Amino acid sequence: MPPRIEKPQLTTLRIFIVNNSPSDRSTYTRWIRHSASLRLDIQEMETGAQAWEACRISPPHCLLLDDQLPDMTGLEFLAKVRGPHSQSKTPIIFLTGYGNEEIAAHTIKLGAQEYFNKNTLSEKFLWHHMEQAIEQFTTIPRIRSLERQSSIILQSSSDGILVVGQDGLIRFSNPAAEQLFLRTSEQLTGSPFGFPVSANQTTEIEIMSEPGRPTPVEMRVVPIEWDEEPAFLASLRDVTEQRRAEDERRRHEIERQYSQKLESLGVLAGGIAHDFNNLLMTIVARSGLALRALPPDAPAREHLDFIEKAGLRGGELANKMLAFAGQTRLDFQVINLPKLLEDMAPFLRATLSKRLTFEYDLAPSLPPIRADQAQLRQIIMNIVINASESFI
Repeated sequence: MPPRIEKPQLTTLRIFIVNNSPSDRSTYTRWIRHSASLRLDIQEMETGAQAWEACRISPPHCLLLDDQLPDMTGLEFLAKVRGPHSQSKTPIIFLTGYGNEEIAAHTIKLGAQEYFNKNTLSEKFLWHHMEQAIEQFTTIPRIRSLERQSSIILQSSSDGILVVGQDGLIRFSNPAAEQLFLRTSEQLTGSPFGFPVSANQTTEIEIMSEPGRPTPVEMRVVPIEWDEEPAFLASLRDVTEQRRAEDERRRHEIERQYSQKLESLGVLAGGIAHDFNNLLMTIVARSGLALRALPPDAPAREHLDFIEKAGLRGGELANKMLAFAGQTRLDFQVINLPKLLEDMAPFLRATLSKRLTFEYDLAPSLPPIRADQAQLRQIIMNIVINASESFI
């Protein structure tokens, strides 16, 4: 609904009674004081010149004007007060002892609010019309002020504002709405809004501001009256930055959860690596003891030697898992690559399919490299296994 205008509260009601008859002035003053419940400042004046000067210094809230004054007629005074060089908006009630409809029409045209025959006046009648004139005088400027303020708010609002009729056609748009739709007010007015509108609802829509680039917009709708007809006021807020911030927060949350999972996996891998390493050390130690107990030409020595080396490789793998878990450091050392590959060859052949053969040819003069031996073994192992799988 349109904003409700409260009646301004007047602390003192200032009234001018301009009349050449002292008895009439006294009567009107008595009537007003008896009817009004406000503090009054009633000033009685006999001439138009006195009234003009008083209006210029401090305009009243209402002026009772007689048609016959000693220095001018009431119509002449009215023309002067409402003339092009005067800004007075004071409501004037014109009183006459005679007259006709033609004079009444001329009086209203000159700017009087009311025209009455003073011979038929009563206290109640006079105060009723004075009260209406005063209310109009004090309320209309406030309405206009509110209209100006509302216009400023609408024009300067960063949110798009649309008035949509019940037929779905746009009745009004502010500059922010024009920017959202990339259309002028003339282009928007009378065109279909294109989105369902429900009173007292907040929804999110997408406006195609540019081809292929939808703009997310939060729409809030309230019912209003527009040109004395029911309509909807739609407030449109571009939430692109808000959605971008939400996506960024969501991305950080996913990264945080992933980091926590990696941390948990690292703890798990570290625990497994410790247990696995303990088992391998037992295998390596037992195979070493068995090798020492066998004569040099025993056929089983080759198998035990392979088991011992496999256990050592497994220990290196366990150390790699510990490195992944952050529980150990990489051990960089000088490595002879041909010698390392020669030691790994039996183990690599054992891991391959029987349909494949493993051969390598390295120049004996290759310079040594500095690396972590366990990591380097894993790299060679991955290369060989990946190559073998491509033949299967």
